[in-house]
Amino acid sequence: MKIVKFRGETLTPVFDRYQDNDRLALVLLDEVGISYARASVNLPDEPLGEDEIFIKDYSENEGIFNALVDAGLIVDSGRVVESGFVTIKVGILVVDPKDYGLKSNDQ
Repeated sequence: MKIVKFRGETLTPVFDRYQDNDRLALVLLDEVGISYARASVNLPDEPLGEDEIFIKDYSENEGIFNALVDAGLIVDSGRVVESGFVTIKVGILVVDPKDYGLKSNDQ
């Protein structure tokens, strides 16, 4: 399992799904298992490929996109989406979310 280094913390990535549209959600847990940051954002009205994820790389999460790339979880798609006053980066997953806590849809 890969870990993410972000702002001096060693974080464990955990995937889940947003309830309203079943898209992937990514949370980073600290060393004791408490949620440190939600790395993803849900944009239900924006198109997204099956292996893509919207990453919240602004405000308190500034720099998290590069941390996820450095950790080997995603690669940069080169695509961004404007949402209000912020730009959302789109990452392409290079890991299997099931290896990071994602439950099967049939459970």
